[in-house]
Amino acid sequence: MKVYLMQHALAVDLEDGSDRVVSQAGEAETVKIAKFAGAHVDFAVDRIYHSGKTRARRTAELFAREVGVSAAIEIADGLAPMDDPAIWAKRLSEMRSDVMLVGHLPHISRLTAVLATGSDVTEIVKVRNSGLICLEKKDAGWRLDWMIVPDCLR
Repeated sequence: MKVYLMQHALAVDLEDGSDRVVSQAGEAETVKIAKFAGAHVDFAVDRIYHSGKTRARRTAELFAREVGVSAAIEIADGLAPMDDPAIWAKRLSEMRSDVMLVGHLPHISRLTAVLATGSDVTEIVKVRNSGLICLEKKDAGWRLDWMIVPDCLR
């Protein structure tokens, strides 16, 4: 089983405090990542879950469209910035199908650490806006399979 973890695209800070939207630069980076993944990785998921925040939903939609998957895109609890990563670590341990989670820092970073090491105390991967992490579950647990960040695709 594989899980794909993505931090939402770069977002615009809104003065009125409303839910932040993805910036043009963020959209471009997400499209670039998705096109690269679509061309170089066997990417197939049944579901893409996001936090429900506008920037996470839009990132999920852009990625799915550009990579060419017709996966269901759904809001899921437990993906907000400060949520306990153990929530999704447990859910993923019970899943058998590949899924994608689109969320926020520090949650995505902490979830990566929990899956790979069992602890979220140490940041093991520097997560970046629109960055995509692939973890694969083997008999011995989760391991980093690959990671793509926008800076690598200039």
